[in-house]
Amino acid sequence: MIEKMKTPFLSLVATTMVMLACGSVEIDPQQQITDASAAGNFSKYISIGSGLTAGYASGGLYREAQINSFPSIVAKQMKVLGTNDFSQPLFAANEANGTGYLEAKSMSPLMTEKTQSQGAIRSISPLLFTKHSGQNHNFGVPQLKMMDIGKSGLGNPTKSFFNPFFERILPDSQIEKSYLDYVKSSDYTFFTCEIGQNDVLNYALSGGTATLSPVESFALSCRQLMTGLTANKATGIVFNIANVEVMPAFTKVADVKEKGTIYIVSNGSVRQATDDEIILTETISKIGKKHEKGTNYGLSKDEPILNSEVLDAAELKKIKFGITDLNGVIATETKNVGVKVLDINQLYASIASGTFNSDGVAVKGNISKDGFFSVDGVYPSPRGQAIIANAIIKMINSELTAKSIKNLSTVDIGKYKSVEVK
Repeated sequence: MIEKMKTPFLSLVATTMVMLACGSVEIDPQQQITDASAAGNFSKYISIGSGLTAGYASGGLYREAQINSFPSIVAKQMKVLGTNDFSQPLFAANEANGTGYLEAKSMSPLMTEKTQSQGAIRSISPLLFTKHSGQNHNFGVPQLKMMDIGKSGLGNPTKSFFNPFFERILPDSQIEKSYLDYVKSSDYTFFTCEIGQNDVLNYALSGGTATLSPVESFALSCRQLMTGLTANKATGIVFNIANVEVMPAFTKVADVKEKGTIYIVSNGSVRQATDDEIILTETISKIGKKHEKGTNYGLSKDEPILNSEVLDAAELKKIKFGITDLNGVIATETKNVGVKVLDINQLYASIASGTFNSDGVAVKGNISKDGFFSVDGVYPSPRGQAIIANAIIKMINSELTAKSIKNLSTVDIGKYKSVEVK
């Protein structure tokens, strides 16, 4: 069933599930055991993180996006190292729409329709999804921040900081267990870890009205996370934080100047926006339309764009320094425990510049049939997830496996689709 609606840019579309391209590399079993243990034990892989790890895309979590998550792709390629079968908390086939998501009905302009959840929501208040039971190696929890990893009761619906995505994968008997303790109780020898992006992203998506995680508190949580993940001598790859300004969810004022002079609320007063300040992209469609006072929204001092819909110069500066400081923390704490950092910040910057190319396939840093991002403008499309998977595979090949082990095969990103019009 499809519920027809015109949806803001930040919510948006789903892409079609595609076949995963898995390389086949033969390795002598005895050589595999000897060399893998010398450079890193890859026999038991788990993924730790937030929405990116879970496969969140197009404003929702659903089966096709989960199947195309980067951990799923990486795990398939790692099978030649003797890695375990990788289980995920997939929504069942009869609940394939998961939380509900958005599909594109046109690209120019971008128009979407929202899919229904098809039974994957078992409660509205509090919001609860159908529980996952059985084995799980993907601990991706959308909305998770570094600041959340040690909170007891994160999966308890009675708590104000409750996360329904964590509750879904958490056994009822462990409702008070923290995210970190739950992960540590699993059996693993290698991990990928992507936590911290939401500590900045939530602030940016709120137009600077939410809280940017304090560096000192972030550092304490990050230290606890790195120490906990490596306590059993496991090795891993940790992501740093990407610059949110390169995400299509955010649009510079200079890019909408054709609409007229833009007025914003900044620091409690109304003023003209500068070219480098940012408007949340979902707000763009409202600019110029008659509003409550009968004036053109955003083009009049009487009805300026609200503070929650823009990032002014001061807020952008705060984000810039915040990312630098938090990435500095990640660099320090990972070095202290001897794990590698994947520079996702640089990867996103390369994609945003329009110069990224993989085996002859050009990738745009936008929402399109050739784009990196899904229609929410924040999370990757399946092609974007495949690009991230390849970056991890290349790091494993260059820095974590013994030279005598044959390289893992990267995947053909051309077999992974971006945004499609349904």
